[in-house]
Amino acid sequence: MVLCVGEQESPEFHRQSAELAAAWPEVCRAPIAIAARHHFDVVEELGRAGTPVFKEAIALFV
Repeated sequence: MVLCVGEQESPEFHRQSAELAAAWPEVCRAPIAIAARHHFDVVEELGRAGTPVFKEAIALFV
């Protein structure tokens, strides 16, 4: 599972992402913090080749 959290999110979003990663270490990597993003637009990073989110998503299938 790829977890990402926007830099502009509240501390609670960051805490929840870290807690998920800690609870499921066998399937989750450490959350990726995305600069200048929040939960409405962080998904745009999936469409940008070379971004950390794009690379992690591709790695799930390769």
